[in-house]
Amino acid sequence: MRAFLFVIWVKSSKSVATMITTLETLATSHYEIVEQNGRQVVSASVQGKQFTYTIPDGYSVADFQEQLREAYSILLTGGVSDGQMTDTEISNYVIDKNKEVTNVARARFSNNKNDNYYYGY
Repeated sequence: MRAFLFVIWVKSSKSVATMITTLETLATSHYEIVEQNGRQVVSASVQGKQFTYTIPDGYSVADFQEQLREAYSILLTGGVSDGQMTDTEISNYVIDKNKEVTNVARARFSNNKNDNYYYGY
């Protein structure tokens, strides 16, 4: 989801307000799906700009629509006190300022609420 939001963020001039408008436009099916080189590509005009997004292999149009819903929810409830994210908050989130995303699998084990054990590989 973070990668999808990054694409929307960049294509929306790094503005939460524009991101929300973009997602609302796409969610109301104001787009077409075209095939390019064997891949499904979403194509739309959003606020006078052309928007394209290649649906990843193994994903369907329904998966794309679910991504829109999840992204919209994150923007509207991912900010301070479960409010709308600010431009700074979405920037920090998509660029992973706090280093929350890793390619290392990690599991948390706990014997009780005071003991935390981490296993990574």
